[in-house]
Amino acid sequence: MKKKLTDSQIYDTLFKAIHEHHLLPETHLPEDDLAKSFDVSRTRVRKILEQLIHEQLVVKLPNKGCFVASMSEKQVNDVFTARKIIEAGIIDLIDFPLKGAVIKHLHKLCQDENNALKQGNLSQANTLSGEFHIYLAKLTNNETLSVMVKQLIARTSLALAVYSNPTTMQCDNHCHHELTNLFVQGNKSKIKDFMLAHLNELENNLIIQPETKKAVNLSELISSLN
Repeated sequence: MKKKLTDSQIYDTLFKAIHEHHLLPETHLPEDDLAKSFDVSRTRVRKILEQLIHEQLVVKLPNKGCFVASMSEKQVNDVFTARKIIEAGIIDLIDFPLKGAVIKHLHKLCQDENNALKQGNLSQANTLSGEFHIYLAKLTNNETLSVMVKQLIARTSLALAVYSNPTTMQCDNHCHHELTNLFVQGNKSKIKDFMLAHLNELENNLIIQPETKKAVNLSELISSLN
């Protein structure tokens, strides 16, 4: 008998689908279809959708249902403004220079991201790019900051889905390699300046042209992600 998924597993699957661009902005998320695909009740699906709505990854429109959130140009700017403030503060809380297993893990994230880019797997590269920043937040041992960065990374992923640019990910990976080298050197002022420049570059490389929507078979997608 197939093992039933927990609410956490269902949430993680939908979060991953949005974060990796399998579900693009404005994609309809019917409760009935999701319940059938996950083989759970609509009540459980509704609770998980409410959590995603709270995190601004999903929106609920009157008489229409739930959709993957889209973003206006101002909302994109707001996300990057928040990231610059928070991630600059994170640098202040980390004990530099980094070394040992920590720096080894960051190097591996950079290399895995680079490999994904070479293979043309942009969704995986985007995920690894986000994990780089989330890992830095975790080094502060501040759970609130880690959660905030995770949510902002997901919002950034939406921005990339709406205003994608094929060269953006390449620039992002290059900056992560440079940042990792600076982490070893340990000059906080240089690290903070480079982090802000990195986020500015990522924002400025976005093209303000919505990506063409495509039909999604939710059942097939969810099966492939579980």
